[in-house]
Amino acid sequence: MPSSQAGSTDAPVSFLSVSFPAAAGKDADVHAWIASTEHAARTADGYLGLMVDSVPAPGGSTDWRLTYRFASGVARDEWRSAPERAQLVADAGPLFAAPPVEAQTEELDDARTSMVISEWIPAERVEDWRAVQAELNAAVATRPGFTGIEVFEPPSEDGVWTTVITFASYADLQAWRESDERKRLVALEEGFASSQVRVQPAGRDLWFDTGASTAATPTWKKAMTVLAVLYPLVTAYNITLGSWFGRGLSIGGETVVDGLGIPFPAVVFIGNVIGTILLTWVLMPFVTRVMSWWLDPLASKDETIRGVMILIGVYAVTVAVTVAIYMGWGF
Repeated sequence: MPSSQAGSTDAPVSFLSVSFPAAAGKDADVHAWIASTEHAARTADGYLGLMVDSVPAPGGSTDWRLTYRFASGVARDEWRSAPERAQLVADAGPLFAAPPVEAQTEELDDARTSMVISEWIPAERVEDWRAVQAELNAAVATRPGFTGIEVFEPPSEDGVWTTVITFASYADLQAWRESDERKRLVALEEGFASSQVRVQPAGRDLWFDTGASTAATPTWKKAMTVLAVLYPLVTAYNITLGSWFGRGLSIGGETVVDGLGIPFPAVVFIGNVIGTILLTWVLMPFVTRVMSWWLDPLASKDETIRGVMILIGVYAVTVAVTVAIYMGWGF
């Protein structure tokens, strides 16, 4: 669904983010409800526009995020508590697989904003996609407010390609997103590319984009999550490939695998390369999906405590297993 925008301002812009999973088979009804809600929001003082994002979820359902933009926090709060909106939310009750989660944030309208495009491309159509993408990249580079573009390739050609386009402001991004030039070029991919588009503050860490709100995941949660993945990854590398690349693998003082004899600094560098690839495209995306309920900035106190206990348990198990291996095998 295209987003709408009624105006722009250099003053701080206020956001109301509403996230909810839709019941399976209700997407058409959700589209109609969003249209009705947006139509009602247009009558509110200070309304600037609506951004709509949707992501397919397991079981045939869809996760939706609606981000309303207002000229001020007062205008946003008035709309949020308006009887008309309350009635619209109540009427949509059967469409929700779980109660909507709301978040309120403030941000300067000229703060940098990124468009994140994830596209699944069949291996046999990658070259076709590259040709269209090159034209798209050349076109967006000439747009007002464009500041940069990054393309992240999948581990294999048959996979999800991620493109991050950054603009100087939300208004510049929206102008490009709604431009006829972009729509024409995107239409060329419709026969072979399945894409998902998200908009987020440019500084957001892609590992921890839970999609639940425009707020940021607490830094300490990010650190705990990375540690839970990084420790077993580094340990496994040191025992296996690290040993093979270096002096070999010895158990109980006897060499069981001869090493390649690569100098230690090079072994560390190779480990960093392998670790970065696995963390970026395999491990962290999986773990952040599994732990999204805990990484959500709006997670409740009980959810936060439960997540901490789970990660402490992960730490204890991985350390115990590692100690047992080193002590039992005589490394």
